[in-house]
Formats: sequence, C-alpha cells, structure tokens
Amino acid sequence: MKTEGGIAEFSVLNIAGIETARLRILGRFIAVTGESGAGKSSLVRALEFLAGKRAQTSSIRHGSEEGEVWGQFIDGTEASETLAGRVISRSGRNRNYLGEQSVPFSRLRDFAEKRIGIQSQFSQLDLLEPRRQRDLLDSCGKEEAFSLRTRLSRDFEKAIRMERDLASLQEKRRHVEKNFQDAETILETARGLRLDEGNEAEWRNELSALESFLAHRRKLHEFASRFLGGISGQGMGDEMQQWARTMAELVPQAEKDTLAPSFENFLKGLQEMENLSRVVLSKESLADAEERRDFLEYRLGTLKKLKRLARVETFEELAAYCDQAEEKLRWVQASSAEIESLQGSCRAARKNVWETAMALRERRRHWGMDLEKKVTAHLADLAMESFRFGVELSDLGKIRPTGADEVEFTLSSGGQKGSVIDVASGGELSRILLALQVSLPDGQLPGTLVFDEVEAGLGGRSALLSGFKLRELSGRCQVILVTHEAVIAAQADQHFVVRRDGETTTVSEVTGESRAIEIARMLSGDPDSPKALDHAFALLAGKG
Repeated sequence: MKTEGGIAEFSVLNIAGIETARLRILGRFIAVTGESGAGKSSLVRALEFLAGKRAQTSSIRHGSEEGEVWGQFIDGTEASETLAGRVISRSGRNRNYLGEQSVPFSRLRDFAEKRIGIQSQFSQLDLLEPRRQRDLLDSCGKEEAFSLRTRLSRDFEKAIRMERDLASLQEKRRHVEKNFQDAETILETARGLRLDEGNEAEWRNELSALESFLAHRRKLHEFASRFLGGISGQGMGDEMQQWARTMAELVPQAEKDTLAPSFENFLKGLQEMENLSRVVLSKESLADAEERRDFLEYRLGTLKKLKRLARVETFEELAAYCDQAEEKLRWVQASSAEIESLQGSCRAARKNVWETAMALRERRRHWGMDLEKKVTAHLADLAMESFRFGVELSDLGKIRPTGADEVEFTLSSGGQKGSVIDVASGGELSRILLALQVSLPDGQLPGTLVFDEVEAGLGGRSALLSGFKLRELSGRCQVILVTHEAVIAAQADQHFVVRRDGETTTVSEVTGESRAIEIARMLSGDPDSPKALDHAFALLAGKG
C-alpha cells in the first residue's frame, strides 16, 4: 500500500441504510458503484459526517439509537495514523473522537477539513460563488497568497480599529463640546463673580440685611429732613419753635415765670434735635450700602443666569460644573493633537491596506494567467478542445479583508464568452470542476477527495477522458469516486459495490471476475451478457 495521505480504513455502523460496513482502502483511486437506490448516498453521507458536516438524528438507521462512523487517516510519507470517529445519538449526546480521546466537534472538524473533501453534483454550483472563485484563484498562490491575504487582513483590521478609535474620539469631543458649549462664557463670568468667595446663601442673607438697613436709614433720613425742612419750606422743628414762642407770648403774665423754664427746655430740646438731624443728614451716606446692594443683586441675577446656562439647580452644582468644565475644556484642547495624530495614523493605515490590496491584485493577475493555461490544457484533455478558460478580475470599488477584486471564471468557445455557469452545460461543468481540481497545487488538495457522481451528464469519450483525469489526480491525493460510469470505474485501483437487500445496505469489495460482472452490469444492465462481460474484461485490461 502506498503511504501517501488518505484514508486507510473506513467503517460505518447504523447510518442511513447501512447496518454495518468496513472498507479497507488499499488504493489511491477507489470506485464505489451500485444500482440506483442501493444506498451509495448512505456511504457518502457517512463520509460527509467524517468530514465534519453537522449530523442529523434522521441519519441514524431506523430502529437504532446511535450511529457511528470511523476513519483511519494516514498522514505523510511516514504513514503515521490517526483514528477519527463520530457517534451520533438520538438523545442528542453526540461524541467525537481523535485517537482514543473524546474531543469537541470543532476540533474534529478542523482535523477532518484538512484531510477529506466532498465533491458532489452540486459542487458545480460552487462555481457560481464569487467567493469560491476568488479562493480557488488564491489557492494557486500558495504561501505567497496566504502571506498577502494575512497581511491584508491584519492591516485592514488595524485600519478599521484606528478608524473606530478616531470616530469614537471625535464623537466624544462632539459630545463634550455640545454639553459644555457655553462653558467658556460660564467660566469667565463665574471668575468675575468670584464664586469661591462665599456662597449663594451668604449673598442672599447679606442682601436681606442690607435691604433692612437701607429701609431703616431711609426712614431716618425722611424724618430728619421733615424736621429740618428745606429750601421749599419750614420743617417740623421750625414749626414747633414757632409754636413754642407763640405759646410763650400768649401765656398770662402771672404764669410766665412758672412756665419759662419749660419753654426754655423745650426750645433747647428742639435745638438738640435740629443739631442731631443735621448730623444725620450731613454724615450718614447710603451710597456705599446701595452700591453693595446693587452688586449683590447683580451677582445673584448673574448666578441665576449661569445656573440656567449650565442646566443646574444649585450653587453647589454650578461650582461642580465649573470644575468639570475646566477639566473638559483642557481635554478638548489636548484632544486636538490626539485627533490629528490619529488622523495621520489612519491615513498611513489606509495607505498600507491599499498598497497590500494592489500587490495582491497584481499577483492575482499572474496566478490567473497561470490557472487559465492549466485549466484550458486540462479541458483539452477532457474533449473540450474548443473551450478556453479565463480568469477575470474587476474592481470592487472598495477594499475588503480579502482584497479589492471580484474574481469571475469565464469560458469562451466559438465566439461566445461569458461566465462559466452561463456558457457551460451540466456535463461541461463537471469537467471544468475536475480540471480545476487537477490544476490546484498539491498543498491545496486534501488527503482524500470524494466525488459523488460528478460525472453525471458525461458519457462515451468524455467519460473515459474524465476517468483518465481522475486517475491522474489520484497520483496527488486519494480519490474516492461514487459513479455510474463503467469506463471510469474500470480505471480504479480498488472497487467497492453497494447493494441493498430489503432494508439493509451492504458494501463489499469486488475483484477479478466479480468486478467484471459489476462493470458488465454498469455497461448493459445485464451482468450475464457475454458481450458486456467481454467489454468489461477489456476495460479492466485497459483495452476498452
């Protein structure tokens, strides 16, 4: 047995129609055949589970609680082997194994994805996917493509992260500027008010005291002025003096001596009151008190305005706002330099992304020309001599982590050119897919490739040539082919037949005459037909 990578042994228990099957795989090109409905799809299903596809409980054989699939994988030329297995349970308690160790499904999938690939009839639809076409093209670049895409993805994520940081910083600055849009005015005015000197309650108490003082002094001034009179007329003092003099004159002579001291004391008191009033009016000034009152009223009025601008309710909240505003304004000023620096870094990051994307585009053009030549040559070997395979790159108009290009596989023949899916028929698509597989570098091929009736739509010479290509591919990776084409099956190193007996599906290897009988059945539908048997032996001998 060859020691290249692949599957050395494959076993199935209670999957779909298969109760039990064990395949010892000794060749590099393995054919799996059987009548329609025999259960070949059950075998493919089991291989898909081993390849890491999500399993459904409906795939468990009727009457069984669990289904199992195991594969012995050979890695490298040293023939190191790894056992991988899955146990699927109706209870949902599925189990996955590598070696004898139970492992998470993700680890098994990562292991299997690199070692086994499934190509079904529907794999042709992969050619419709621009992403798949791009990845196929990049696989031709091998390590260089991996390096460029890794660098582009890293640079792209770095650029995105920087752009997000810049946007976040700018948004934060806009938020601060909006919330503190009047901060400079508030702070300047607050400094003029000397908010650190006292507080609102003290100012209101002082203002109340001043207003009481001024009211008292105004009343005192009013009485002093009324007592003294003024330019316009006599005051109360003058009237009282005049009254006293008049009374002194009118008092009978006999009483004058008795009342004289009283009148003198009264007049003396009036003189003292006059002197006192003059002192009050000359020495007592209300200007300073009124100025202080006006300042306090201005301070409190301005304070009210500041609280409204700052959207706060109390003096303490305003003081806290001012402290915060000073900090935020310092941050806004400092952020200008940070934003400018980030903008420069973003420009540099975008430049790196663009340069890497352009480098990848240039290499893709080179890989595309090489792939065009290889696939076109293989198509000629597959009876599609008039067809030319093309790889076209178009600008996405933007850069993604995978590049700035959209990749499209084209096909031209007889003056007609278009996308592969538009130009090629079903059978031609099968051959194009095969030509692509054969054209891929060795490192991009899994250890085992499973083809599920990809030759559908082929026949005659094209089927024969496809068999040659599959055999050529088996020199680079193990090929397991589920097929209805006798001319292809006859080229295989090893041949398994799937048969159904009632509800049970069996898988067995055929060799020698039994293999010829199976080939004859595939050729004519009658395994006992002498002509079909002769043709089968001829095919197996390489003479068909």
